[in-house]
Amino acid sequence: MIREVSKTTARNIFSASGVSPPWAYPILLDSRTGIAYIERVEMPTLIESVLFLVIILWRGANMRKSAALVFLLLALSAVPAFAVPADTLTVADVSRDTVDETPKGWENVLPPKGRLYTNYLVRYDGEGPYIHAASNGAGSWIERDLGQVDPSRYPVLEWEWKTISFPAVEWERNDKQDDFTIRLELVYDYSGGKWNPLNIMRKGLITSFFRGNPPAAVLSYVWSAEVPVDEPYPSPATSRVTVVPIESGVYMTGRWMHEKRDILADIKRFLPGERNLTLKKIRIRCDTDDSGSTAQSGIRNIRLIGAPESE
Repeated sequence: MIREVSKTTARNIFSASGVSPPWAYPILLDSRTGIAYIERVEMPTLIESVLFLVIILWRGANMRKSAALVFLLLALSAVPAFAVPADTLTVADVSRDTVDETPKGWENVLPPKGRLYTNYLVRYDGEGPYIHAASNGAGSWIERDLGQVDPSRYPVLEWEWKTISFPAVEWERNDKQDDFTIRLELVYDYSGGKWNPLNIMRKGLITSFFRGNPPAAVLSYVWSAEVPVDEPYPSPATSRVTVVPIESGVYMTGRWMHEKRDILADIKRFLPGERNLTLKKIRIRCDTDDSGSTAQSGIRNIRLIGAPESE
């Protein structure tokens, strides 16, 4: 646990090592390791740096190593950390989530006729944390509510994903084999509330009132085992879902792939005639309920990138 300590405790910590920092900033102590850190929010001035170097030389050779180490820590703390651009919406970043638990902010949803839940847990591999999906005859997804995101305001979607194993299917376009190791789905609906008269007219009275008011459209980006890339088709399950294969084949199993889509262009291309759509939710899905087989995959770093501002 890292906490800020008093000035008296800080003086004792650094006097024990024979080093006295030339600036007065908050001192943080890691109680687990006993290592003290100086919290630094701006670069040291030239005078401070020269003074600290003088201290190193004056303390003698025995103290140079400890003083140099503190100076290195200060220099590293002065380097600004990598920051997500202000015009970026982070959808999935599990770096602070608990391992082997469902990622925070995501809900595991079972489809109307589903019986088994797919497991979506935070895991680590050699490159860091990610969302690990594992299905054994299951078909649920996890989704995150985004409110109403204007696709023209955030027209670019980026993420990374990898396949671990594929469902036992021969042709995913077959309604009995509509299973994918990984899907990233964008759930669109018409702007305004669900009781908006115009939206009710668009969907129809029966759909709006008696069929659970489903979304207007869903674009399902998938990693297919057999269907060629960029050959979109209506989902066998419902015409409201358009399946868009953007990776195909098993030859890249185990490798992370970076993806980038212009979702505004995809709306115009794959959902012609639709107007006033807003992005309501994003889903992650690994499903094997049709084939009754198993599959595993991973996904991470999902983000929406804002459109550049015009000068």
